[in-house]
Amino acid sequence: MKEYEISLAIKADNINDLLKSSKSIMLRDHYMTPEHRFRVEVDSKKPMVVTFKNGNKKNGRDEYESEVLPSSEDNFNKFIESAANLTVEKRRFTDTIFGDGVTIDQVTSPMNIGFIELEFDDIDILNGATDLADEFNIKLNIKNAWQYFKRKIAFAGPPSSGKTSVAKQISLIMNNRFGANSSDVVEYATSFIQKQQRIPTFDDQILIYMKQKEREEAIASTANFVFSDCPAWLSYVYGIRALSGMEPSSSTDFAIMSLYKRAIKSLSDYDMTFYMKIVDYVENGVRYHSRDLSEEIGNEITSFLKCHGRSYIAMTYNDIEDAVNSILYLNEKENVKAFFAALRCNI
Repeated sequence: MKEYEISLAIKADNINDLLKSSKSIMLRDHYMTPEHRFRVEVDSKKPMVVTFKNGNKKNGRDEYESEVLPSSEDNFNKFIESAANLTVEKRRFTDTIFGDGVTIDQVTSPMNIGFIELEFDDIDILNGATDLADEFNIKLNIKNAWQYFKRKIAFAGPPSSGKTSVAKQISLIMNNRFGANSSDVVEYATSFIQKQQRIPTFDDQILIYMKQKEREEAIASTANFVFSDCPAWLSYVYGIRALSGMEPSSSTDFAIMSLYKRAIKSLSDYDMTFYMKIVDYVENGVRYHSRDLSEEIGNEITSFLKCHGRSYIAMTYNDIEDAVNSILYLNEKENVKAFFAALRCNI
């Protein structure tokens, strides 16, 4: 039977206000892949449980579970811990103000955040709950644990729009407030200009693409949240600009198609894209674009995203808190209470 799930993220500080008591169990989930998980109930003699989930929260998931009874439990546990690609530790509460069937998880690792989960066995009820969530300004999280805790976020926009400073600030907020193990990525294009003392040519764009990818992948090997202020696909946008005025040839045709294929493939690397709008234009001393030219580049970036069906959230440096809430799907506890009160009346 398929299960349909609603998941809401809240700040961990708000959890106590949503409980009837502090009765809970400690769980440790070791993810081998996004679909395969070994669960241990901490400080319990219960056997480890292996779970396989196929599908997603929005369209329903098939779940298969079985107990694991290793001959040498301690050694087996150590093996699972060392082999896991993601480990999630959480305290699970079932005695909540929302009643039966609703659980609250206080996640302590890999970051500090809370989740409220409600499962249905009927997609029509799920759809009704989803519609109701919109009425109460509820952000529903449709990601599984792997998708939620291991992400790459893009900040795109014209020169001097504040991408670098915003990416750094959001990364700091994520680390200091949520312990999220996040990091921003230094833009390779800027490093190139500073080192070479010239604006990149068309021929330079594939190098810039590859070096930017290398930097992002290096950060992703140690950080769970990666914030890129120059997503790799931007090299194609700048490559098209660099082609203007050049004489077409078979070599340039081949190069731009190669760059285009790379750019299209890299679009799916980013979980979310924020588009930075220019507010107070200041030349950054590196690219030396005028405001008009920067806005022209911005239009080309949004056109590229729209043409390839990629959604984005427009923002400025005044919207940092909203951006953090969007990344984490954070909800206000009063909205959550009102939503569940209405949900009980509708089911």
